[in-house]
Amino acid sequence: MTTLRFDTVPSVLKAYSSFISRRPGVSEGEQLPELRAELRPIALDRQQVREYQRVCGIPEQANYELPLLYPHVLAAPLHAQIMAHPEFPLQAAGLIHVRNTVTQHRPIQLFEMISIDVEVDGTRPANKGNEFDLITRVKVQGEVVWESVTTVLSPVRGKGATKKKKNRNTTSQSHNQPPIERSATVRVPADQGRQYARVSGDFNPIHMHAVSAKLFGFKRAIAHGMWTLARCLGEVHDDLPASPCFLEVDFKRPVLLPSSVLITSRRGGAELSVDVKQAHGSAPHLRCRVYGIDEGSTEEE
Repeated sequence: MTTLRFDTVPSVLKAYSSFISRRPGVSEGEQLPELRAELRPIALDRQQVREYQRVCGIPEQANYELPLLYPHVLAAPLHAQIMAHPEFPLQAAGLIHVRNTVTQHRPIQLFEMISIDVEVDGTRPANKGNEFDLITRVKVQGEVVWESVTTVLSPVRGKGATKKKKNRNTTSQSHNQPPIERSATVRVPADQGRQYARVSGDFNPIHMHAVSAKLFGFKRAIAHGMWTLARCLGEVHDDLPASPCFLEVDFKRPVLLPSSVLITSRRGGAELSVDVKQAHGSAPHLRCRVYGIDEGSTEEE
């Protein structure tokens, strides 16, 4: 396994230069190489966390807990370094973030020193291409306190592409959903990508300006998917379960800039479901669910 080690959070900008370089790709049945990135213990920047909360509409915590998704901001540069590495065979510029899960075992305090490690987990056939996972673990003094699985699609066009059959039961399933508890229309400004880039370090050109986004096939610039997720969690902040908790999200369509989105939430038992859709339409941007987990419930027989 090749391991990249960092004493400080690496620059994503430096990794971008290799994102458009041609790569050999992977053959059918071939696995991605074993790559790992490690960030040694660092102190959290409280001002940067506060600015992240402001940009994402997340209330400041009186108990100084780190926002649920903020560790992803620190881990994303490690993801970028892995995909920029010469051994990584896929062209990063064409990759699509399709899903994420997050498990927070306990809250992270702003005064704690954290370390992060990321590794690639194989590749597998998926709808219209191949998927792989980036496994991220955040530790405090060796204890895993937060972990995530970032699922990325490497599109395959032409004869190599496969399609899954659509689920014909989606309409009937929607009738069984709990009633909407919260609903808010949020205006997403044209500079939202630049605002989030300043606090996340992710200056991907598809988020910056319409001109640069068009070079990559988008009609306009698009919002960062993790900003959209963080913004909807900020809207339902008071309803989120306490740690330990589990979150999973499917990213459906990007949010074009500028635009308006509709955020709705429902509660079914201990599960909080949050949807983000077009404000004037039905097309979904993301679907998320969050629920508390009991990590001490397992008993030995």
